Amino acid sequence: MPQPHGDLQLAIGYWIVSHKDQLRTWWAVSLLAIIGGSFLWAIAFFSIFFIQQTTLDRSLANTGAALTDYSRSTANAPRGLEVGEVTIIRRDASHVDAVALIKNPNTIWGVESMTISWRVPGLTLAPETVFVNPGASRPVMALNLALDQASAAGTTVGIGDIVWARASAAPLPDPVFATSGLALSTRSIQTPDGETFTTVNVRGNMVNQSVYNFFRVIVPIIVRAGPTIVAVDQVTQTNWPTLSAKSIDLTWDYPVSGATAIEVLPQASRFDADNLYR
Repeated sequence: MPQPHGDLQLAIGYWIVSHKDQLRTWWAVSLLAIIGGSFLWAIAFFSIFFIQQTTLDRSLANTGAALTDYSRSTANAPRGLEVGEVTIIRRDASHVDAVALIKNPNTIWGVESMTISWRVPGLTLAPETVFVNPGASRPVMALNLALDQASAAGTTVGIGDIVWARASAAPLPDPVFATSGLALSTRSIQTPDGETFTTVNVRGNMVNQSVYNFFRVIVPIIVRAGPTIVAVDQVTQTNWPTLSAKSIDLTWDYPVSGATAIEVLPQASRFDADNLYR
């Protein structure tokens, strides 16, 4: 005859009460077993961790070095700037101008800033900070140096502290300037002591075809006789609105002969958003 449901519950309850001491022992043993197992697992885990730590550190170091080498690989890193030879131009018996051309061969990298250091025999010149836009060239100049041409023959220019920046991160597009009506002519100049020499004059206009107004634009100017640089100068234009023109009227105060061409090269950095005004 089937046992009533109530009798089964009573039997279970009776068994639990009658085996209370055994259940308490089993519970304590089970708890101790869990604690002991956890302790052994922790010992094993930390032992393996510390044993493998040196290997992991070495592996991470090798991975980091590989990533660094990859980021600096020739496929990603900018190529070095190309610095041309220094040209020395005699102004008079005791003064010269020096000029060198710097080319950035990288179209995806620009020089946000770098230091120009002139090494002139017998003179100490303060370093100059300049920029070079992606894929651009620019002249750098040291004007009216108190040296004769022979003493200045060993002049060199060095670059350092280069801060590279990706063209894609530049806040500005390429600045666009155009020249119009440039005219190169010769002039005779008479010195205070009555001597006369022939030099050149350049006139014309420069137009800011960029979409921005610039506070300051550096304008190097180079005069050539064929491929040879025979005169240089540099002017600064301030508060130059977009689509507006600035005039040039420049006469060199030292002898210049054989001039055949003139280069006007306005410079505005793509990385200097503070050079803009509304």
